[in-house]
Amino acid sequence: MDYAVRELRPLFVNGGLTPGRRQPSELFWAMSLKVISGRDKIGVIYSLSEEDDEILHYMANKERGAFDLYRKIIADRVDREAPLSHHMKIFHWALLHDKITAPKGRKKKAENFELNLKILLIAYHLVENFSIPKIGNAAGPNVSVCDAISTAFGRLGYRKSSRAIQELLVHKSSAELRGQARLLMTMETYHPIDQPDDFMRLLEEEGEYSGEAATEMLELLRNANK
Repeated sequence: MDYAVRELRPLFVNGGLTPGRRQPSELFWAMSLKVISGRDKIGVIYSLSEEDDEILHYMANKERGAFDLYRKIIADRVDREAPLSHHMKIFHWALLHDKITAPKGRKKKAENFELNLKILLIAYHLVENFSIPKIGNAAGPNVSVCDAISTAFGRLGYRKSSRAIQELLVHKSSAELRGQARLLMTMETYHPIDQPDDFMRLLEEEGEYSGEAATEMLELLRNANK
């Protein structure tokens, strides 16, 4: 429960839950291209390599998550009066002169995508590292992952039922989200650019890796590196 509280706390600002509304693929691009972000008194600060900058610039014209991430990185540099790379200057000029429009996002983007994704990542961590059962068993006294996360929300002053968390973990309606969560977890072990063979092998071993969105993001990454 302490681990779950620690992981959930950054989602709460001034006592309220602020899960964010990023496109699912924005998180994917940030991880797959090793975009490093932090926060200081000015706001969020980003850093990425020259190679990743070129890939993100290319994909920002084709995919909404990449577009949103690249725009944030450029806005951060403009706010700080930091130098822009060659590709950033081109993209910034195009934005200022209405020469580029945001690609369409996914039609069915859940409002609470980031929150639900965070819950799944915490749940998988608890199962794999603390040997806690995924869901409760009426015949046994053990606390389940769903109970632990629900209690953690309660400690932060927010109500999230164990049943709602269980639906994220097992219900078929959340299968695509579980696929995305597993995709991100796989990327923490093997990087898709640096270790593509190991990355794909681990994905094939993950039984819960599925979903149109996750498959689409992988295909976009392959195209970006051609």
